[in-house]
Amino acid sequence: MIRLAYLAPEVLEALMVKRRPPAISINEMVEVAKLPWGEQMGRVFGKGSGPSRISTITSPQTTRAVWPG
Repeated sequence: MIRLAYLAPEVLEALMVKRRPPAISINEMVEVAKLPWGEQMGRVFGKGSGPSRISTITSPQTTRAVWPG
């Protein structure tokens, strides 16, 4: 289970308030939650959101979560 308290406030706002879909799976988000807040935005939302070292997030085989609304 992911502990949302470990995600950066800007990541939580983008996910929960702005309902922005993440570029990674929930399983990958668990690992991202362990990183410093400054690195999380780029990892969760992909290119253009900050530094990212996860190469699989742009893979066509990766399932993306789509938030309703």
